[in-house]
Amino acid sequence: MKYWWVNLGATSSIALDEGYLWSPKTNRNGKASYLVYDVMKEPKLGDIVIANVKGKIVSKGKVIKTAYDSIKPRDFEDDKDHSYWDKDGYRIDVNFEELKAPLDVKEFDLEKIDMFREKYFPINSVGKAYEAYLMPINEGLWKYMNIDESFRDTYNPSEHVNIIEEVLKINHQKGPMHYRDITESAINLGLLNKYGKTPERSFNRTLNENLSTRFNSHGDGLFSLKGYAPKKEDKKIILKDYVKPKTLDESTKDVLSKSGAKKRKAAYNTHNEMQNEISDHLETKGIKILDSSSPNVDLCWKKGDQFYFLEVKSIHDGNENEQIRRGIGQVAEYRYHFEEQGYIVEKAFLAVTRKPSKKHWEKVCSGLDIQLITPASISSTAS
Repeated sequence: MKYWWVNLGATSSIALDEGYLWSPKTNRNGKASYLVYDVMKEPKLGDIVIANVKGKIVSKGKVIKTAYDSIKPRDFEDDKDHSYWDKDGYRIDVNFEELKAPLDVKEFDLEKIDMFREKYFPINSVGKAYEAYLMPINEGLWKYMNIDESFRDTYNPSEHVNIIEEVLKINHQKGPMHYRDITESAINLGLLNKYGKTPERSFNRTLNENLSTRFNSHGDGLFSLKGYAPKKEDKKIILKDYVKPKTLDESTKDVLSKSGAKKRKAAYNTHNEMQNEISDHLETKGIKILDSSSPNVDLCWKKGDQFYFLEVKSIHDGNENEQIRRGIGQVAEYRYHFEEQGYIVEKAFLAVTRKPSKKHWEKVCSGLDIQLITPASISSTAS
């Protein structure tokens, strides 16, 4: 087993949550060397990777899939620091888990670590991380850092497996769930009481470690119970009376804050607030709001034989493109399922919680026969 040091930048939270390393195969001039980026081909199954973010060691993980060809992730496409990178690259899948407390590289004893210095060494002579993406760690530096003593003790795989199974059983009609949604559901249901700052990573790790025995992976972070297959009655679209979603109260907000999910807490509330504002507007126009299962859209309603539905997506600076793309995909799939069962879809809506910064999204949606709704255009949902 070998040890590796990865330097993560603007996309660190995504890489750590999703559990991967990615680099192009060459530099911007089309050339390659050991550190740029041939080193990606060296980590083996079971090797340990530690993640340095802004001068602090924040996570440790185990390689679960060695380097394979992979195009540049969308998150890198949207990040200006990586926009110049070539699309062809290497990806390594890693199960990351957070440390109890970050290790500050500046506090390392240079005199001691100088004893371990060799050709490829992740810390330079002035105590800063060497500017390379991935570098090997020798045995001496690994023992000096004493990473294992900084590892969180909240990871309980057997307990997590049982909790995840319970969440998936409760939500079986929704089909495969994203590991972040599984985590949030576990917290909201009171099933997960002890956790660190990033329980999402722990759940993602548990799901991936139990794929052959307990869970199925459907890609893009989606999982289901092993052997899951929707029953025939689950495939039927059932329309029922609409129930307004609630926003999180202060006590629940505090719980989610401790889980390191402040952004998701805010997104949850802004999503539901906009959904409620739209439903209130429609009801003032005499429209009866309905709820549907499989697909589970946010809002739907009928006018005679004509059918309408709406999906809400919360967006902020860091996820605008990703969320709108995801919303467009969901709306397109939902339309297919409704029309497959005989519904005449007159109009499909994608509502976002703020006006997109890029003007082309309205044209993209229009070209796909999807009406984009922003807070300023809510009144147009009933026109």
